[in-house]
Amino acid sequence: MSRSPGGGGSSEVLVRFEDWDRRRALIDQKQVGVSNEQWRFMRECFRDNVQEVHSVRKELQELQITSPLLHCMVVDRLDKLEERFQQEMKREQTVREADVRELRELIGRESMARDGHFEAMRGLLTEERLAREAHVGSVREVCEESSSSQRLTSSRRSRAVCMRSECFCPAKTTAHERLFNRVHVRVIS
Repeated sequence: MSRSPGGGGSSEVLVRFEDWDRRRALIDQKQVGVSNEQWRFMRECFRDNVQEVHSVRKELQELQITSPLLHCMVVDRLDKLEERFQQEMKREQTVREADVRELRELIGRESMARDGHFEAMRGLLTEERLAREAHVGSVREVCEESSSSQRLTSSRRSRAVCMRSECFCPAKTTAHERLFNRVHVRVIS
């Protein structure tokens, strides 16, 4: 391209202008492509976000619908548990009261039986004491009668003495003598 003095410069400008237009069109196309790509990406993100918002709204609505149901279910279960707990408490209280009554009855019976036993033992001891006192009194009477009596023979007197000594020292007499003395005391009285 040679330059001609007078008019050759405009074609160069024109070529440059056309080149610039082409470049600008390529750049515009690239920018439009990038811009279209950005718009497409933004639309996809927006669509995804809208879908997410819708799904979250649905879940929230479902929770709002099921929440009262769950609340009712939980309240019902708690009421049933509380009722069951109250029943168990009443049953346990009844059982404990019955056990306490039974224990009190057993203690009362035992104390009555013990008191009865003590009274019976007291009565037996009193009878035994009275019987011993009566026996001692009768032995003393016999001893006093035999010692004060002048009609007794010496053998009877020795037997009475022996009987008196038997009261105080029974080991010195034989079983035969004790039997004889008992019979003799009964005969005398």
